[in-house]
Amino acid sequence: MKKRMQISLIITELCPLACNYCYEIHKANQKMTFEKAKEHIDREFAELDEDAEINIEFFGGEPFLNFELIEQVVDYVEEQYPKRMVTYNTTTSGVILTEHIKKWLSEHRRHFYAALSLDGVKEAHDKNRVFAGNKKGTFDSIDQDFFLKMYHPLPVKATIAPNCLEQMAESVIYLIEKGFQVDATLAMGDIDWSDAKNVDVLIRELDKLIKYYDEHPETEVIRMLNIPFEALLLEKKENTRYCGAGLRIHCYTGTDDYWTPCQGFSKITVGEEVSLQYAGENFENYIEPESVCTMCPLNNVCSRCWGTNLAATGSIHKPDPWLCVINRIILQAGSKIRYDKIMKKPKEEWGEGEYQILKCISIIMDVAENPDVEYLSDQINKLC
Repeated sequence: MKKRMQISLIITELCPLACNYCYEIHKANQKMTFEKAKEHIDREFAELDEDAEINIEFFGGEPFLNFELIEQVVDYVEEQYPKRMVTYNTTTSGVILTEHIKKWLSEHRRHFYAALSLDGVKEAHDKNRVFAGNKKGTFDSIDQDFFLKMYHPLPVKATIAPNCLEQMAESVIYLIEKGFQVDATLAMGDIDWSDAKNVDVLIRELDKLIKYYDEHPETEVIRMLNIPFEALLLEKKENTRYCGAGLRIHCYTGTDDYWTPCQGFSKITVGEEVSLQYAGENFENYIEPESVCTMCPLNNVCSRCWGTNLAATGSIHKPDPWLCVINRIILQAGSKIRYDKIMKKPKEEWGEGEYQILKCISIIMDVAENPDVEYLSDQINKLC
């Protein structure tokens, strides 16, 4: 029996936005019904321990376009399983926010969390997050103050695409100083990062963030740059997992009866034919074949994702070599931020932890110093 599970429900494929970097390229007009949602929940709950921690996540499209189902599911679970430990969350574009939704969120905020998709300053946000009809930017349609008052700190999912890379530092700093908890990620999937100019711009923007954190040492470092250095010292295992896909995450789409390992394997992301190949796959005994990734010293701290690989290259084993280069640059920046923080501390106050982290930083800087995309691409193609 399992102790922890995330049940992801893609409750609608409809969305009022047409984001330029959206990876859900196979969306249709399906909505999940309450009866289908109950089937999934009852099946999952029956397979879990009574004391299991359960998170029900509502995905879209725009989840608030099927807000009635959110209400029905929460009411059903609270009534049917009152003793179970259940939390709920979703991520919204913020443009579908009626007074009814505001009231409901206020009444349920103890165990229901709504994160916001917001890419930063208006100029950056409106380049990609536009309405489907008139293609106008959505920044001014978001009630940021409501979300900030509702949840503190409020997680914000900021997507950095190549066309707004020049505003990356400005956007991250804007979100931090507004009071958001920033989860900034690079746009993935069918996104072309191969322009070499992106590398120069990324380095420049990361240098601005390094300087910002140096001047604001108490500010929490965004997850992208908050490197789990200690993982570098862990022994590599043959049976490697990078997330809970399939084992602690089951994702259900619309009217389908099967689950996929996560949203990245759903039919709205990769199409029904590919999605069915991973139906019910928990990767429990997954052994990663030898590849440029398994041989890389940075393997344990790389932000790898099977779903991203699948969307970018058609194989869960094969990463986009340009993203490999970019990840190394990000690891360098995160290392510099942590190094500067350690150096501000008197050496006589250092413990074993500081010395271990410095050792890890040295490994990262040695390996990532000269990321060569041609070499990496060659190695990936040979080994994958």
